[in-house]
Amino acid sequence: MPPVVAAVVVAVVAAVVAAPRVVPAGPPPERSQLDILGAVLATAGISVLGYGLVEAPQRGWTSSITLSSLVIGALLLLLFVRTESRTAQPLLPLSFLASPRKAVALVAVFLGSAGITTIFFMLSLYLQQVRGFSPIEASAAFLPFGVALVATGLSVARLVHRFGARAVTSGGLLVAAAGLALLSRMGVDTPYLGVVLGGLLLFPVGVGCVFAGATVSATIDVPARQAGLAGAVVNTALEAGPTLGLAVLVTLASARTSALSDAGAAPASALTGGFGFGLVIAAVVFAIAAFGAARLLRPGPRK
Repeated sequence: MPPVVAAVVVAVVAAVVAAPRVVPAGPPPERSQLDILGAVLATAGISVLGYGLVEAPQRGWTSSITLSSLVIGALLLLLFVRTESRTAQPLLPLSFLASPRKAVALVAVFLGSAGITTIFFMLSLYLQQVRGFSPIEASAAFLPFGVALVATGLSVARLVHRFGARAVTSGGLLVAAAGLALLSRMGVDTPYLGVVLGGLLLFPVGVGCVFAGATVSATIDVPARQAGLAGAVVNTALEAGPTLGLAVLVTLASARTSALSDAGAAPASALTGGFGFGLVIAAVVFAIAAFGAARLLRPGPRK
């Protein structure tokens, strides 16, 4: 057995043995009926809808596979909502999403994760296919992004404590929008040390604030019995962003690239123009979300 694997096994065994002695027992669990139908409908609906959005850029929005996937996915999600409204113990109580504050917070988390995936996808292709970076050089180009994100994560709790979740979330969305706007200005010959690096530093600072502030806004007044539900819903928004958000932006970017190519632009110029168009759309959406966050992310009474 390799030493690393052996060390992991020893650590897991030690944790299993120590947990009953160290971790508090807590209150007895509440027995409830598992909403199996709701779980199946939600999982199938998101998966099928996501598949349709992912396939749309390649197959086209009017292809039978794309249209059938989108329609079936939407119908499954509508059935999920109907089921949850009639189930005594739903997987997702619809009342949880009735608060505009929670809805805006979840949208902010969704946008943040979608933005991260979009930047990594588009800039990886741009750096390698347009600028000629090697895979290692392209990976190294994203190091400032990671450093800025980690640094923001280490300090954002103090910002939330001092200025509040609403200010941190709306401000983070604006900073992220500025980063996307900078990246949208990249051209075929744009140097890395300029708008590219600036965008790769600004966006993670903004999105780090978004994740922290929006998570607090979505969970701060949740009853103790729904703490797990709140965390799961936030995590679902986090996971849905890369699939749904990226698919839409890639579709828009591809359409712009095709239009530029048909107009006679060189392949590299058309690809860069398509990426820039997608990033501009993302920046506008982030700016609108910042306005919504500033208006609606008001803390409710703690329960």
